[in-house]
Amino acid sequence: MAGLSGFPMGSAYCATKWAVLGFTEPLKSEVRDSKIKVAAVLPGSVDTPFFDNAGMIPNKERCLTPEDVAVQIFAIAQQGEHSDIDRVVIRPGYTP
Repeated sequence: MAGLSGFPMGSAYCATKWAVLGFTEPLKSEVRDSKIKVAAVLPGSVDTPFFDNAGMIPNKERCLTPEDVAVQIFAIAQQGEHSDIDRVVIRPGYTP
């Protein structure tokens, strides 16, 4: 999600995510005539050691699991020949 909107004290991190989107757009055009597909995956907070290393304490109830993200990546890989998934935004849901 940092590739779509920034957050305080995250300018360098967010800039790298914007760069990934900037890379995927022209790459899609470059491989358009082949059977190669390019899609950007934009997950929200994912429960990984990233937060431990960044000194942040997320609300784990508001985090995706790595498996949540993997399911969506698998769906992109399984898309039909005549479809083109451009990007997938995965927002954490809330489950009390």
